[in-house]
Amino acid sequence: MNSIRNLILTTAITAMFAPTLQAGHPVAPAPKDGKSVAPVREWFPDEPLSFITVGTLFSDKLTGVSVDSITGIWSPQQRDAFLFLDSRYHYEDNGQFINSTGLGFRKLSPCKNFIFGVNAFWDSIHSEQNNDFDQLGLGAEVLSKWVDFRFNYYLPENDQVLVDRKSAHRSKRTAGAGFVSTTKTTDHFERLEVALEGFNAEIGVNLPVCKHTEIRLFGGYYHYDNPFGGDFNGFKARLEARLLRGVIANVEYWDDAYLMGGHWTASVSASVPFSIYNLVTGRNPFEGAAESFKTGQRDFKSRLGEMVERSHRIQTVTSGYIPTGSTRSTQTTYFQDEPSPGGGPIIE
Repeated sequence: MNSIRNLILTTAITAMFAPTLQAGHPVAPAPKDGKSVAPVREWFPDEPLSFITVGTLFSDKLTGVSVDSITGIWSPQQRDAFLFLDSRYHYEDNGQFINSTGLGFRKLSPCKNFIFGVNAFWDSIHSEQNNDFDQLGLGAEVLSKWVDFRFNYYLPENDQVLVDRKSAHRSKRTAGAGFVSTTKTTDHFERLEVALEGFNAEIGVNLPVCKHTEIRLFGGYYHYDNPFGGDFNGFKARLEARLLRGVIANVEYWDDAYLMGGHWTASVSASVPFSIYNLVTGRNPFEGAAESFKTGQRDFKSRLGEMVERSHRIQTVTSGYIPTGSTRSTQTTYFQDEPSPGGGPIIE
């Protein structure tokens, strides 16, 4: 329902602005040779390109798929900044589903060698235990030809949700002069689940090993609070190879296997241009998709519209069985004669 809602909302806004975008946008001055110049559209721009990315991930215990769509909202005439809507849907074969919707903004530096970006996401998590959580995600990034840096922070609601309950029974029997007493005790336990609060960061370098392929090596650190035991923190590393302009392969390592379904994760994804504006105005929404499957380096400015790299795969943690209290009942039976010779108490 959330994915349908986001698509309808974006399409409706685009359709509402479409007539004004064609009639009231700024127009570049006509050249001296008399040839017409296409108007520059700032709202829902054709450039930077918006992309839709489909990917799959594999690790020792998990297999997942994801769809990420970036929809351009605004870019100035100079095309040196980009405001966009980012919607991401991520499903793992353990039943976890994450729906993320966010806004991102990227700005090309005056020297055109760096891109500075910030983003804010609202994540809705349906966990493996069939519980639902919401969290705020905040991110910052610096992109360049040679060095990339990213930082992401996750602030979930502080709700601990019940997973299940169980009980354990024990009894104690006491016999004395003229009575037998049995005390039954029931101990109660429950398991809880909570979303993980914390951050991860990475920095990477472009390895100049092939002029037709972008290969980047990243190293980083993460820390997530675990209210039920030791926190998750440690080293992470990632090797990213852009095999074609829109086809990316990753191999990733995390110290904590729990967060990724294993220490090692492999993934592959493909990104193609997708324009909501083209869709509602009768043009091909995948215009320019063939460029994604060609070799060679991308134009650096095109990174304004690339997918936002965010979080680990498992978003929640579940406790062991926590004692919550006990209930006790006692039943006593009296006899006229002593139940045991000697009259001393018998305790079992």
